[in-house]
This record gives sequence, C-alpha cells and structure tokens, in this order.
Amino acid sequence: MPGRKLKNLLYEQVARIGKAASSPKRLELIEVLSQGEKSVEQLAVATDISVKLASAHLKELKSGGWSRRGARARTCITGWWTCRSRICG
Repeated sequence: MPGRKLKNLLYEQVARIGKAASSPKRLELIEVLSQGEKSVEQLAVATDISVKLASAHLKELKSGGWSRRGARARTCITGWWTCRSRICG
C-alpha cells in the first residue's frame, strides 16, 4: 500500500477513535466497561442515563473501535491498547 494511502487510513481511524471518545458520558462508559463486561441495562444504571441513550453511546464507541459485543450479549472494551503496549513496550 502506498505511503500516502496508508497514512490517510491511519488518520481516519485515529479520528474515529477520537470522535467516539469525545463525550464525557462515553468516557464514563469506557471506565465502567474497563471493569468487565456489562449489559446495556447495567451500563445505564451505572452511568445514570437511559437504556436508549446508553445504547446510542455504545454504538458510537463500537464505531470508533472502543467496544465490542462480548459473551451473553454483553458489551466489553476492546483490547487495542493492550496490543499497542506490547508493541511499544
């Protein structure tokens, strides 16, 4: 892949990650999810928001690569930073 095309793809992904984390409530959801898998209902209660709003925030987090669907239809945080720390030391 040519260098410019690769850079463009990288910058697009970084922008998606940043956009997904740009909400204080999403940052709180990331913090709660870092403690383990949770259902949407559990996340809504833990962050004092409606299930509908929690679901919308999770959709944004997923699009940015922050979360994924785990076991038993629960949401968990992806481990992309773990891979990065192994690579970068």
